[in-house]
Amino acid sequence: MWVWERSDDSEGDEVDFECVAVLSGHSGDVKTIIFASDGVLLSGGYDGTVRAWVAGEADEAEGGAGEEWYGAWTSSVRDRDGTNDGDDGTVWALCGTAGGSRLVAGTGNGSVLIWRRTDSFEPEWKSDGSIETDFEFITDENKKGQRRRQRPVYSVDIGTAKGGHGRLVTGGGSGISIFREAPAVGCYKNPSNRQRFVREAHLVPEDCHGPGHDVNCVRWHPMYGNIMVSGGDDGTVKVWEFDPS
Repeated sequence: MWVWERSDDSEGDEVDFECVAVLSGHSGDVKTIIFASDGVLLSGGYDGTVRAWVAGEADEAEGGAGEEWYGAWTSSVRDRDGTNDGDDGTVWALCGTAGGSRLVAGTGNGSVLIWRRTDSFEPEWKSDGSIETDFEFITDENKKGQRRRQRPVYSVDIGTAKGGHGRLVTGGGSGISIFREAPAVGCYKNPSNRQRFVREAHLVPEDCHGPGHDVNCVRWHPMYGNIMVSGGDDGTVKVWEFDPS
């Protein structure tokens, strides 16, 4: 990954950028990058890991100057959900809550993984549950039958506080799903502190961008919580109205 900074040589309408850091850590393609609300850089990719990067002051004694980026945290998707190396544990999408307390990843095996930040000053998160999206049955020639296969999740987004609801939307091979966060559940002998996500709405691929077309990107409107947009393999961008009541 390359980190760019606007150059001081920019004049008028011409804007120039210069590369200030090259970050290496992923062993495969980097598929998604976002900035957390506090400026922490988060990345995910083909190697099935989510990584956090932070900028610190360079060591002037070693000839450094300005900011120096370094890896601060790593989590393996395959370690969390039991995905084998031969399966698609690619991290396709990342998003976070406005306050930075929650991190969400969409993966190639159809899981939506959730982390909760454990320290407001350090870039550290811990596992906080997962969501399984829809699946399909495919013919398994080796076992001479059918097996269940999760469809990839290519995009995830959480509504902003200004949007008024904070719901999670996912898009991918199984269409579009909208989830709301519900109170923790558990019996009185074994109460649970973990929040859970309940699906409120789902659109199958045929109703999104047509049969055989994946949903590649979904986003909530930053101000109006009832508006969501999607982009798909059919080359269109669609605007959707959602009633959260």
